[in-house]
Amino acid sequence: MHISNDIFFENVKAELAEGRDVRIRVVGTSMKPTFKTEVDSVVITSKGVSDLSPRDIVLFNLKGQVKLHRIIKIQGDELYIRGDGIYFGPFERCSKADVIGVVSGGTLFGEKFRFKGKGFFFRTYSFLYVASYPLRALLVRIHLRLKKNTK
Repeated sequence: MHISNDIFFENVKAELAEGRDVRIRVVGTSMKPTFKTEVDSVVITSKGVSDLSPRDIVLFNLKGQVKLHRIIKIQGDELYIRGDGIYFGPFERCSKADVIGVVSGGTLFGEKFRFKGKGFFFRTYSFLYVASYPLRALLVRIHLRLKKNTK
């Protein structure tokens, strides 16, 4: 059975509003390689929405779409957000009010994992991943150029 994203995410919001966590399967490649599409899942919680910090992974509304991306930086009420698999282009921006929930667990690399967003492993992984963005972007550009030149 397939339901529309609008109906699905309205149900997610309702569950979160009742204080329940929600597990959803990751679909899409914007958070690759952190999450594999159709393989990994995330547990979304409403706890921590008022205490957002850089490197948190959040479910949020942006121009009528619901997305799952990582917070890169926060300026006042504005969040600068990017998917882990997005190497080019500007940050997406939304307000704190657009955040539906925060990832608290799920599967990472196909294995069950509790994210404890402030825990040592997750903080270290997130820091290294975000800090390596310029190098990852450069390597992707080189790869694409080499691939183009071999055709």
